[in-house]
Amino acid sequence: MKYAIFFITILLVANSCQFKGADVVNSKFCNNELYLLCDDSVAPLTRYDIVKIREDVWSKFESVFDDYFCRQVKLKVEFNVEGNDPIKLLLYSNNHEQCDISRPVPPPFNPFVHWIHIYLKDNDTVYVRSKLSTLDSIKSKVIMRYHELTIEKYKRVNIALLWDSNTNPKKLTQMISDCIDGYVFIANEVCDEMFQKPLCELDSRELELLNHMVPFKLRTDFSLERFGNCDYVPYNIPPPPIDTLMKVLNINE
Repeated sequence: MKYAIFFITILLVANSCQFKGADVVNSKFCNNELYLLCDDSVAPLTRYDIVKIREDVWSKFESVFDDYFCRQVKLKVEFNVEGNDPIKLLLYSNNHEQCDISRPVPPPFNPFVHWIHIYLKDNDTVYVRSKLSTLDSIKSKVIMRYHELTIEKYKRVNIALLWDSNTNPKKLTQMISDCIDGYVFIANEVCDEMFQKPLCELDSRELELLNHMVPFKLRTDFSLERFGNCDYVPYNIPPPPIDTLMKVLNINE
């Protein structure tokens, strides 16, 4: 009975990652891949378009969260995949504005060293992990960064995005799509190593195990001083923390 309840729960969450129910077929992603892209049982489901999420973000967040104040949030947002039905993405965000200094602000939930910082400027210039890059290289750069880490550290990776308010929407859509494609490539790669079968053929138990090993963490943060947050600045990010210090701080997750 316990396993039956678990399966039903997984099914309900999986369905919440789609717009029209389980019968919708997305020609680009299978249902298991869609599940990985938005899996979270508590994140509120919205129809906010990720491409427009930075517009009037405060009223958006306040309409979803009863007590939104200077803290990290996560919610499910909409992303339109060209030629396919829209999909849901789990999006993390931190508010670095409107903070009362008398109230403690929680630290980042992952060390920056494992993040993939991508910044798209309004002139179509792209920085990937603080280095000047090109828009058509983003998928390969995402994959490359994962491959630089051991599989045990994949769960720490955040794909952290920033874009200027007047960025070309088509360029931004391409950037987000390539980030997703890079993650899905890695998820399929890890799946093949773990189970020796395609990701789209995993059962619910196997899918949960895979999701634990390589969760999808997409984020865009907000700050009054744009370059005060090393989440997305186009220059060198801080050096990696010492391993012993990481154990003391207990930031393995």
